[in-house]
Amino acid sequence: MKRILISTLFVVVTSICGFGQAAVTHTVTINIQNKVDIRVKPSTTLNTNFSLETVAEQEEGKEILQAGIFQVQATNNWLVQAKSTSPQFSYAGSEPSVVMSTSLLKIKNSNATDFLSLSDEGVVLVNGYSGDYESNEFGIDYKFEPNSLYPPGVYSLDIALTVSNP
Repeated sequence: MKRILISTLFVVVTSICGFGQAAVTHTVTINIQNKVDIRVKPSTTLNTNFSLETVAEQEEGKEILQAGIFQVQATNNWLVQAKSTSPQFSYAGSEPSVVMSTSLLKIKNSNATDFLSLSDEGVVLVNGYSGDYESNEFGIDYKFEPNSLYPPGVYSLDIALTVSNP
C-alpha cells in the first residue's frame, strides 16, 4: 500500500511540475539585399583614345579592340547597358559649330560579332548570371565610323555603362 501511495504521489508531483513548464519561440530573419556592381578590372587600363592620322582612317573608320575589361558582381542575373551621356560629341577646335553624332561611335562586347550604334537612349551590351567579379568579366570594343570628313580637333564623349537586373 505504501508503494502504491508513493507511486501515486510521484505521478501527481511530476504531472504538476510538467504543467509548470513554458517555452518561447521566435523567428530569426535574414534579409539578403540584391547586390549588383560593375568595375574596371583592377590593374588594367582603358584604351579609349582614337588617333586618326590619315584621310583614309577618317573615311574608313578605325577600331579599338579590348578597349576595356570590366567585371560585374551580382546576386541575381544582370545586364549591362551602354549609353552616351549626350546626343553629340563635344568639340574643341578652330571650326565653329561642328556637330558629330554619337551614332558614329559603335560599341560591342568583345565576344560579340556585331557593333551597336551608341545613343543617349542606350543599348544592351552584355548580360550574365549571379557571381563574383572574377566569374563575370567582359571586354568592350569600339569602332568609329564617320560618314564624312570632320575638321581637325578633339572630339570627346562620355560613355556610361550601367549594370542592372533584367
